[in-house]
Amino acid sequence: MQAIESLKKSLQDTKSDEDAAWCVMDEIFEESERYSDAVIYLVDDTGDYLIQTAAKGEKIIAEHMIKNPIVVPRGEGIVGVVLSTGRPRLLADTTRDSNYIIDDRFRLSELAVPIVFNKKIYGVLDSEHSDENFFNKEDQAFFEQVAAVFAEHLAQL
Repeated sequence: MQAIESLKKSLQDTKSDEDAAWCVMDEIFEESERYSDAVIYLVDDTGDYLIQTAAKGEKIIAEHMIKNPIVVPRGEGIVGVVLSTGRPRLLADTTRDSNYIIDDRFRLSELAVPIVFNKKIYGVLDSEHSDENFFNKEDQAFFEQVAAVFAEHLAQL
């Protein structure tokens, strides 16, 4: 809960969607030992694509710069499915899901939750891990809290 309250305060100083996304990464994931990889995808203006906007892990080449940011169409990949359905996905083994897209490298577990406020989906908060069955329901609940705070802020920008 302390991390969520700190995030709420820090988000108040952001003025754009991108700044807010990096704020989430800096406040929640930068110092986390549990989540070695995290990505925020935001929906483009058409609503048809997700664009990697902020990240933690191997995707970073410099402060607040993503190496080869990918764009994922609605309905494709795990994050694209989350965008289409508005429902979170917790995969214990990505080899069992044909929607899995390899980004920077293959990983066995994935957790993706929609960033949603008042039924509007702003994007997807996603994390992967090399170990099979890494994420649990507590991770999902935490990600949903972070996504809810972030989405409420985005709605006010």
